[in-house]
Amino acid sequence: MSHITLKQLFLIALILGLSLLLFTNLYFLIDALLGSIILSILSVKPIQYMVKRRIKREYAELIYFIVSLLAVLLPLTIVFFLLKGQWPSILQFLKNYGQSIQIISQKVNEKFGSNLINDDMLKSLALKVSSFAPKVLNSSLDLFTTIGIMYFLLYFFIREGISIRRGLLSVLPLKDSNRENIYSVTYQSVLSNSLMMPLVALFQALIAWVGYYIAGVGHSFIWFLATFFASMIPFFGAALIYIPLGILLFFNGQQSWGVFVIVWGFAAVSSSDNFLRIFFMKKFDNTHPLITFLGVMAGLNIFGFLGIIFGPLLISLLLILIRIYREEYK
Repeated sequence: MSHITLKQLFLIALILGLSLLLFTNLYFLIDALLGSIILSILSVKPIQYMVKRRIKREYAELIYFIVSLLAVLLPLTIVFFLLKGQWPSILQFLKNYGQSIQIISQKVNEKFGSNLINDDMLKSLALKVSSFAPKVLNSSLDLFTTIGIMYFLLYFFIREGISIRRGLLSVLPLKDSNRENIYSVTYQSVLSNSLMMPLVALFQALIAWVGYYIAGVGHSFIWFLATFFASMIPFFGAALIYIPLGILLFFNGQQSWGVFVIVWGFAAVSSSDNFLRIFFMKKFDNTHPLITFLGVMAGLNIFGFLGIIFGPLLISLLLILIRIYREEYK
């Protein structure tokens, strides 16, 4: 092994060691960092559009910065005031949801004559659900700090975005065309999962909320929020909420409304998913459902809530890297 190769290996080891040291000690900023990366990627087209409209770039960057800040803070502020003093309602929702899961498990076990869903599984689920509320509360207390750090980082990412992108891509040992392919996949995946997925989920949750309101469901806003978050989970989606709700109503003496909620869920909520995705696919690149499902499951474990966006991106990048490897090293 030559002297030059040893120096190179030492330098690589030094770079990796320092990178690992910094990453482990700055991991607490991961949410703010990922959020700023998402917003900086989404800033490319709006800023380019404003520049083409003869707005100075620094003004375009400032406009995007302010608009994105309002787009993040306004919904959070509205939800905060709507949920203010609603913790008893949230705890009641979790209790009701747990009861519906127990009813489902009993009926499944009676149907198949075996203990397919046992008490240990239900206890495990109950522990996970019961720990969800404190996690949300703790994260909400840190939310404004995270947003402050996120926009502090976003300012530099917007100002230095082009040079940062070129610097990161130049490190990759690939042809220029493949580097641009990776950037394109990253941009389209972030665009699709950070805009299309929440928009589809919001419309589905609103449609579901109409059904909940008609059925006279108590604390319907909490069920609406739960449906919104569940709708971002591929394959199962809003059914994770409206089916247990319908079953709960049915076995609590409201048979007609229980049937109505389930029928409304299948006919109006879940079926709208196809139409909404076709509409939004004209605006955004649509990720394959299997990639989205596996990515969301992995991303939630790795990144937390933002894994809904970055999980599918990781799988998309893995697939394109495999394709690039096959092209460059046949």
